[in-house]
Amino acid sequence: MFKIISFVLTVLFLILGVSLGVLNPHTVKIDLFWFQYDSALSIIMAAVFIIGMLVGSAVMLLQITRLRWRLTQKQRENKKLADQIVQLRKTQSASVSTLEKNRSLLINNK
Repeated sequence: MFKIISFVLTVLFLILGVSLGVLNPHTVKIDLFWFQYDSALSIIMAAVFIIGMLVGSAVMLLQITRLRWRLTQKQRENKKLADQIVQLRKTQSASVSTLEKNRSLLINNK
């Protein structure tokens, strides 16, 4: 299902890009302080779109990496707490059995 949706979106974006390129054949001058470039409007729009996708992907990658690191950290913390619970239960059951033995000894001694 995801592949079909991805394919349909890709085709739609290709059609949109081609139509923008055909309908806007004008040349555009980009003039920065140290850089001047003349190109077709469609090429510049495609370049800006690709740069935006790359920047967005980089930001998402940083967030995913940070979240995976936090997940690993929380999993370690969870395992440590689970081990503590197991130890407490063992200690509690040992204490209860010791108390039961002492109680039975006291009852038998009377």
